[in-house]
Amino acid sequence: RAPKPGGLLMYGIPNMKLDKRVVQRRLEILAAEGIDFICNVEVGKEVTAQQLKSKFDSVLLTVGATVPRDLPIPGRELKGIHYAMDFLSKQQQTLFDQNPSLMDDAISFRTPFKGNKDWTLNHDNSFIDVAGKKVVVIGGGDTGTDCTATSLRQGASQLVNLELLDKPPAERDDIANAWPAYPRIFRTNYGQEEVKQRDGKDPRKYAVMTKEFIDDGAGNVKAVKIVSLKVSRDDKGRPTLAEVEGSEQVIEADAIILAMGFTGPEADLVKDFGTTTSPQNNIKAMHGSNGEGYTTSVEGVFAAGDCRRGQSLVVWAINEGQRAADAVNRYLLESRAKQALSAIRDGVQSGHTRKSSRNYSTSALDQPKE
Repeated sequence: RAPKPGGLLMYGIPNMKLDKRVVQRRLEILAAEGIDFICNVEVGKEVTAQQLKSKFDSVLLTVGATVPRDLPIPGRELKGIHYAMDFLSKQQQTLFDQNPSLMDDAISFRTPFKGNKDWTLNHDNSFIDVAGKKVVVIGGGDTGTDCTATSLRQGASQLVNLELLDKPPAERDDIANAWPAYPRIFRTNYGQEEVKQRDGKDPRKYAVMTKEFIDDGAGNVKAVKIVSLKVSRDDKGRPTLAEVEGSEQVIEADAIILAMGFTGPEADLVKDFGTTTSPQNNIKAMHGSNGEGYTTSVEGVFAAGDCRRGQSLVVWAINEGQRAADAVNRYLLESRAKQALSAIRDGVQSGHTRKSSRNYSTSALDQPKE
């Protein structure tokens, strides 16, 4: 449904982390191999699930986990509070619009050794602009880091990053966080490092809970109220949170960015396809390529990536995309074999032919032919 294919890689990860010409280069290779990319089409509106299922032998859902986790506290309706993906994607679209020629020769693009400064941004009110503003990013992780680094580049005057959990230890806990679990240790990502270089301090505040967004009297956010938390962990490292009495603080803020993760794929799309979901609201499909991997509850419909496993890493998306392609290929081969066997049983060997009831098209928007 976006103007360009590529999803999160194209619109959600900033250029300083992943130059879009790298993504475009791969897309052009895929297009040269015969893949049709149809953009500006929203499934469920311009084309229905039923149309897709009637036109194609199989459908693979890789729609991501795009529903952002909200923060329904007093003052949430105030202006100046934005979801992380809105903040990141709108700036990226502006960069495309303002630098139209940069994507023209993506196939020969090579990432510069010491960073790339080709992309220029003019502050023309076409995106969420935080230049000169006091910004609070709520939520850690990669998305929070990207929002922090993007705000810094736009020229935010002050940056604070709020994290719910306590500061990780310098060294791994070999009992509660034993191998092969991912080590929970303190790290400084590129966004925090850049803020430290500019402001002289790490922007993160650990073990705090956001309690209220404060109104400036004109419907805009002017500050955020937080409270400190006491974080206790059991012998397996699972946290328990308790508010610390009398620890409330108020942090001035002209802009709030919510980077608290995602809750799953969009419910209307899942309902349109009729697939069952997991308790986490993801599309229910098995993992693996054992003959039933990535199959949903609907015949011929598969699911892979974040919409199946929940929000995760790009490397998992690559892995699941490859494995799901194998599963779809196996399904198509088996379907063809079954059709051939059925044709033999129906007497095609004796010279009779059976006209197919399906007319094929490369366009998902074509209406099924009678």
